[in-house]
Amino acid sequence: EGRRKATVADLLTRLSRVLFPEDCCCPVCDRELLLRPDGLCAQCAAAVRRCDAPSFFAPLDGLAVSFWYDPVLHDAMHRFKYQGQTYLARFFMRELTLPADWSIDRVVPVPMHPLKEYLRGYNPPDALAIALRERCPSLQVDRSLLKKTRLTRSQTQKTASERRNILETVYLASSKTAGLSVLLIDDVVTTRSTLMACADALKKQGAVRVYAACACSAVPPKF
Repeated sequence: EGRRKATVADLLTRLSRVLFPEDCCCPVCDRELLLRPDGLCAQCAAAVRRCDAPSFFAPLDGLAVSFWYDPVLHDAMHRFKYQGQTYLARFFMRELTLPADWSIDRVVPVPMHPLKEYLRGYNPPDALAIALRERCPSLQVDRSLLKKTRLTRSQTQKTASERRNILETVYLASSKTAGLSVLLIDDVVTTRSTLMACADALKKQGAVRVYAACACSAVPPKF
């Protein structure tokens, strides 16, 4: 199953590169403009904000994020998550800096429920993991270590406390996690509740360290 998912995600990424060439349009505004060496138009390059040293909470052992989720990136993220433009994963991961002291044994995309993934056709964190692996070929992506066992509604309108309660028993980690340092991959981090629930499940199965890397982060919440 893991190999099949990897093949579907890889094929979708390759197809999106054909349909939406990266060197023609700015990945943020999706307009055909003169692009800078970093692949952005001048207006978007001035508007996007890199996210340095985002806050994180136990059971996470570290968090790295590419961008702050400012309004300028909302459309690009929507196209990436819901319109099949998985080529944008390369843009989101290009600015990601992983700390040098992170020792990573496996990269684990935050899973979707199988039904939701089937209906959407792909899992955005999978595409981000593939893009990161392209940058860092030594990283090993393993989707078998974490599963989402229960279908949940969108969490965008929930408070941090409500999210934690809903997600407490949603994720199930494999016993193969024991002794490993894991890097979780997600698209947008808001309250950190999803990442914390995933990290908790992995550590219950013996993960030594659980880090996380995300494309974008909202303004850090107050707990």
